[in-house]
Amino acid sequence: YKFVNPGGIRSVCHNAVSHMHMHAGDILFNSLEVPSVRRMFFIDSGTMQYLHADHKPEIAEKGYWMCEACLWTQWTHCGTMRATGTTRLLA
Repeated sequence: YKFVNPGGIRSVCHNAVSHMHMHAGDILFNSLEVPSVRRMFFIDSGTMQYLHADHKPEIAEKGYWMCEACLWTQWTHCGTMRATGTTRLLA
């Protein structure tokens, strides 16, 4: 798309994407929470831990994404996502 409409893609990148900074222990979302704003998250740096009652904890790091389903469905989070250290997200 950057070759077809470079100005449009630049506008999306600068206006539709925001940076979030989290510190160890900060919670991105809680189990059974219904998001008030539909957003998908990408880990740009750092790590996060996903906790689900029926599973062992999972670690997410740079290159992982979360909450894509929020964009397409009425979503309720099934677990808790917490920063394990200083983490930068794109939302």
